[in-house]
Amino acid sequence: MYKSLADGSKQKLNGNLVYVDKADQSHLLDNQLIDEDYSGSATDKHTDVSDDWTANEGILLDLYSSEVSGNYTGTINWTLVQAP
Repeated sequence: MYKSLADGSKQKLNGNLVYVDKADQSHLLDNQLIDEDYSGSATDKHTDVSDDWTANEGILLDLYSSEVSGNYTGTINWTLVQAP
């Protein structure tokens, strides 16, 4: 993740992406599986896995305390697996 600076450059952020589940357990997203229960129709073309996440659930950026507030941009690449 990177923070855009006023001069147009980008600063790499010192922190991690985490997944916080409904039990408020934090899981480091470092090649980890996110288990999302989806019981919709197999013909559905769009699934919003974040639809029922609260503000403190789902994929979050956990910055170390030395980082400053601001606007952040980044890309998450998903690999989807249909498995039992």
